[in-house]
Amino acid sequence: MANILRVLGCLIIVVALGRWGYDCQRYGDTVYYTKTSKITVTSTVDPLFGTAVESTTTEQGYWLGLLDSAFPFGALPISGFGAALVLVGSLRVRSRTRKGLRD
Repeated sequence: MANILRVLGCLIIVVALGRWGYDCQRYGDTVYYTKTSKITVTSTVDPLFGTAVESTTTEQGYWLGLLDSAFPFGALPISGFGAALVLVGSLRVRSRTRKGLRD
């Protein structure tokens, strides 16, 4: 059971930080707080006058943040939960080893 907790904790950490890194790459910038939309600026050339015209649009989506402490939690609190699972699993292995028991 303790080894399962440690593997599950490591898996949670890797998945949360991997998803955050992937979402930062998709967003185009470091995402500190969860985003549900992204502002994009497009520049077009006016055919009549030849001047650049910028238009702002909003792209809907979901990008996981790093520091959110409220639901939906960010990657850092999720990784903290994974680290707690690893710690509990390691402490269980250590206490069982001291007692001479096997997992």
